[in-house]
Amino acid sequence: MKRFVDEWYKKLILSTETKPSIQPDPVPDIAKLIEALFCLSDEEWGEYLFSREIAGGRIKENLKKTMIQKAILCGKEYVRKIKMEYGNISPSVLADKMQIQVTFRHEELNDNFFIFSQFIPPKCIVIFPIYIERAKPFLEMLKKQKTWGNFSIKNILLAHELFHFIEERDKNFIFTRTEKMELWTIGPFKGISPIFCLGEIAAMIFAKELCGLLIPANIIDVILTYGCNPYKSLQICKKMLRFHKSYSC
Repeated sequence: MKRFVDEWYKKLILSTETKPSIQPDPVPDIAKLIEALFCLSDEEWGEYLFSREIAGGRIKENLKKTMIQKAILCGKEYVRKIKMEYGNISPSVLADKMQIQVTFRHEELNDNFFIFSQFIPPKCIVIFPIYIERAKPFLEMLKKQKTWGNFSIKNILLAHELFHFIEERDKNFIFTRTEKMELWTIGPFKGISPIFCLGEIAAMIFAKELCGLLIPANIIDVILTYGCNPYKSLQICKKMLRFHKSYSC
């Protein structure tokens, strides 16, 4: 049941709407908007991810901010532990050290949603390189406009999924799994649910720190979506910017 819920949630997060029949060309706007995304703090990225939590509105604002901070620290702490054990290490080498099978599937999953990568318990990570290939021309255009530093989208995706492996391995005590929210109470009975976005926040930070990124890890969602649906990519970018305190779009 848990695996079903995890996969359903990931599909919800990465889902895309069907493109309208007539679309404006978003390229002139989206390049500027993506550049503005560099200004979002880790906390603002956390707020964006929390906004997609199904029952996130039930959590009080102060508690939400505390949870976001703890998830950020969780991601950083696990990178610190890894570097203490292995030194500076790439995601692909780390996957080898952890004996995780990394598979590349050269097909699209579905026309209605995109999954760029996924962790399949107990020790398998799947990456879909077709989305990386589709996004290459757009990424090259963006790199001409801003200093992005050297990075690999494949490594960012792999690092993100490596954190989800760690989550599963340490599920009995890692913050992103032990923190819960109460959905309902009937007499002595309570409905308790995990808070899925905490794992996404921590995985975002984990990927950023492990890969030494100059860019926020979540920007790749916009870039990879653009390769499949530019209109949807523009909408995602604008939603992200709503959480930048000093930006309006």
